[in-house]
Amino acid sequence: MRLKKNSKELSHCRSNLGSVLVITIWMVTILVLFVIGLSSLVSNRLGNIKYFRDTNRAMLLALSGINKMRAEMAKEAKSSWYDSLNETWSNNPEQFQEIKIGSGSVSISYEYESPEGPRTFYGCADEERRININKAGRPVLTNLFKKVAGLPEEATKRLVSAIIDWRDTNTTAEPDGAEDEYYRTLTPAYPCKNRDFEFTEELMLIREMTADIFAKIKDYITVYGGGRVNINTASITTLSALGLDEPLIAKIYNFRSGQDGELGSKDDNIITTSGELMTKLSNFTSLSPAEIEALNNLIIQDLISVDSKYYRIRALGTINNRTREVICVVQRGGLIVYWREM
Repeated sequence: MRLKKNSKELSHCRSNLGSVLVITIWMVTILVLFVIGLSSLVSNRLGNIKYFRDTNRAMLLALSGINKMRAEMAKEAKSSWYDSLNETWSNNPEQFQEIKIGSGSVSISYEYESPEGPRTFYGCADEERRININKAGRPVLTNLFKKVAGLPEEATKRLVSAIIDWRDTNTTAEPDGAEDEYYRTLTPAYPCKNRDFEFTEELMLIREMTADIFAKIKDYITVYGGGRVNINTASITTLSALGLDEPLIAKIYNFRSGQDGELGSKDDNIITTSGELMTKLSNFTSLSPAEIEALNNLIIQDLISVDSKYYRIRALGTINNRTREVICVVQRGGLIVYWREM
């Protein structure tokens, strides 16, 4: 009788031990899963913290680059009445290429168009090398959209008229243009501005402007400056928009490049006044009557200059594979008129 009782108690004890073991295993499993989850959460949080830390540090590096360029321009007295691509603000790798700051770096650079393809210049780019969409007349805008954007005749005519209507102060539409009566029919509707463009992206509000067209012209347009193009810094595409043909543009480019054939170097040839353009270029190379007439037209229509007052600074801060970019436009003294962070 006692044996049966002991056997029953032993079986009950074993059953309890089994239950405890199962519960213990479950508890350990839950704890392990909790620890794994907590570890993963902590790891993700640490990763996020590192990401945001490095991103912020990269931004600070980019900002330091902007301030460095502004300081350089502010302390550099304008020693001449002209500006060219071989000045320190335009191309100075020693000052502006991968400046080491702690474990990161910052570069101030831009791409310059050459017959061989884009070149990287370390410095800032003047806005006067671009076409001012607030000042450019119909012929220059027409060249811009036909030659640069590749639009057909009728599409170019409509787009140019719409741009002129947007920036002029009257409410009378140009032939094939667009005023309030068109923009009020859109969803959402908005009025025709009838004032200057404040930034180039505003072109996207213009009738028939598309992202594809804008992408083709955005690097050659500006809203800053007096409207005249600096003949010393203008790109090949900008000179084309001014109405010059390829052979004449090549002659201007080769003249500016100097004996070493490298634009932006110490031996660059520089036009110091608009009036001497014809003389200096004629002494450098032969000009056809048509080319002489084309250059004379630029001077007579007051489309070119030899100096710049606004500059675009692009600073790229990098640390631990994180990069931030800041682009701003400043006046010669350093006053910021445009700012964009990426």
